[in-house]
Amino acid sequence: MSQIQVSVVMGSKSDLPVMKKCLGVLDDFGVVY
Repeated sequence: MSQIQVSVVMGSKSDLPVMKKCLGVLDDFGVVY
């Protein structure tokens, strides 16, 4: 099975708190970003 890979794009620095939570979820599922 192929490993899932995604790109992470933020619109501004104010998105960082939410994005950190999203990156944690990606880490939990072993998704490469």
